[in-house]
Amino acid sequence: MTLLETEALPLYQQVARKALHLRELGLSYCAIARKLEVGDKTVAKAVRWLQIMRR
Repeated sequence: MTLLETEALPLYQQVARKALHLRELGLSYCAIARKLEVGDKTVAKAVRWLQIMRR
């Protein structure tokens, strides 16, 4: 019997690519958060996480 990964990705990982793209375009964390309908702390965590993953 094999167990499958059924949990969804954390929200910050779900929005990371869009958040980083918008950040690279010059938007603030608050502006990105409004656009993606998440909190600004989630946006900051998403951007940091994806930047680390790309290293």
